[in-house]
Amino acid sequence: MQEINQKLFQFVFGFARQGSFLDAVGVFAAEVLPFLIVFFVLLLFFRQKEWRPKFLFFIEIILAFVLARGILTQFFHFFFQQPRPYEFLGLNPLVLTLGTSFPSSHATIFFCLAMSVFFFDKKLGSWALLIALLNGAARIFVGVHWPMDILGGAIFGILSAILMHEIFRPSFEALKNRKVEI
Repeated sequence: MQEINQKLFQFVFGFARQGSFLDAVGVFAAEVLPFLIVFFVLLLFFRQKEWRPKFLFFIEIILAFVLARGILTQFFHFFFQQPRPYEFLGLNPLVLTLGTSFPSSHATIFFCLAMSVFFFDKKLGSWALLIALLNGAARIFVGVHWPMDILGGAIFGILSAILMHEIFRPSFEALKNRKVEI
């Protein structure tokens, strides 16, 4: 599995430093683009007219975030000290990120938020998931994550969002039955 991980990384990272425009796009996608997902979350939050669904939406996303980033990611970072690809392979990354590699905190956070957005707005959520995927690929491109780091983070983020959505679903259904706009 590690051999596949390394080959995929080297393939994607092989496009880095081939041109300043491509490098700039990669850095932007790795560092800035995913914050558009945060904008989507805020848009959905402020679009809510009633305070009850707004409150439930906020609590659901916060708890999914805490589970994904605060518990699962931290557990793996503590017990599995995987070096980043640029450290392991002695490369010069396009951006510098410190700490352990698996799972990707960026992937965990942004896939969690994107999946949460998807539950409330399929179109916006689809865009958010695409942005999270682009961010994951960009994190490999800039040299700070292995492909399995992104996959692991995506799984943790998506599963955390699904779990919290399932926990909160009855409350949202009750609000729908009371004719409160969600």
